[in-house]
Amino acid sequence: SKDQLEAETKLRKEILTAMRDQGIRDYVSVSRIFQAYLIDPKQIIENLGDIRKVLK
Repeated sequence: SKDQLEAETKLRKEILTAMRDQGIRDYVSVSRIFQAYLIDPKQIIENLGDIRKVLK
């Protein structure tokens, strides 16, 4: 539905903002975070404050 699409878009924007704010710009890290989000979105959401945790 439209509401679900808007919520997903907002969440993805928050993830991108967190990555930018935390200086995550190299393509390997970005790719790993995107892949982790597709596999387990909850893990990424829970670690937005320190998104590098999902890279370990």
